[in-house]
Amino acid sequence: IALDLNKELIKHPAATFYARVKGRTRRLSRKTGILLSALLDGEFTLKRLAVKKEGIYLMPANAEFKPIRITEENDFLVWGSACLYYP
Repeated sequence: IALDLNKELIKHPAATFYARVKGRTRRLSRKTGILLSALLDGEFTLKRLAVKKEGIYLMPANAEFKPIRITEENDFLVWGSACLYYP
C-alpha cells in the first residue's frame, strides 16, 4: 500500500512548505519550546524562540554559537513555527 504523506499529514496545503536545511548542529536536544523557521537579514534559519526581559532571542541548538537578539534593526520574518513538548 502506498502512503501519501501529503494526504496524511498536511491539513493546510497553502500554508505548508518543505525545506532542506543544513548546518553545524550535531543533533536536536529534547527541549520543550517553540521552534521557528525564519528569515533573518536575508538568510533562513531554524532556531528556538526565547522571550526574556531584555528582548526576543533566537537560540541555536549548537552550543558553539551565541543566541541572536532580534532588534528593530533586523529584517525578521517568521515563516513557520512548531511547539515542541516532551513529557
